[in-house]
Order: sequence, then structure tokens, then C-alpha cells
Amino acid sequence: MGSRDDELAKTRDRIAELRERAVELADRNRELAGADLLKGSSAEQVELAHRRAELARTRAQEAHARADLAYLRSAEAHDAAAARHEELASGGFGDIAEHQRRAREHREMSIADRRLKDQEDPE
Repeated sequence: MGSRDDELAKTRDRIAELRERAVELADRNRELAGADLLKGSSAEQVELAHRRAELARTRAQEAHARADLAYLRSAEAHDAAAARHEELASGGFGDIAEHQRRAREHREMSIADRRLKDQEDPE
């Protein structure tokens, strides 16, 4: 079971990285959009700033999409783990109460991941 835990940890780390990068890109986008371009910037500089701002918007959207997918995958992994614990409990394998407790925990973590995904989703 360590492998699944490792994958979940990696997923959560990647989500944190993507979130941080999305914030950086959004900040840079605001910086570029709010810049006073009439302070002597050349047409080339203005065009470059617009291209960079568009690139920042695109990359921020991509980062949000990757974060959404990571949240969904994490939620699905929790759902699968919960289902397995429920199967073990209903089959009478091992500590039934422990399987039921762990199934509830995984369901709660799945719900939390989906809520976080919804908070990230700008749509």
C-alpha cells in the first residue's frame, strides 16, 4: 500500500507546485497588464509585453487544468481505496470496523479533493 500512498503524496506535491506556479503567473500577468505602457516604451517593448502577458495567461490556464486533473485523480484514488475497504469489510476480512473507518476517511478525502478542485476551477 506504500506505492499508492507514495503516488498520492506525489500528486499532492505536484498540485502544490502547480498552485504556486499559477499564482506566480497570475501575479506576473497582473504586473504586465497594470504596467503604464505610455512611459516611453517602444512599440517593440509593448508588443513583447503583450506576447508575454498572453503566454502567462495561457500557462496559468494550463496549470489550472493540470491542477484540476490532479485533484480528480486524487479523488478517484480515494474512491477506489474506500471501495476496497468497503469490500473487505462487507466480506468480513480483517478488522471490519477499521476497514469501515478507513473507507469513511477516504470518502472524506475524496470529497475534500473535489471541493479543492471546484475552488481552483474558474468556470
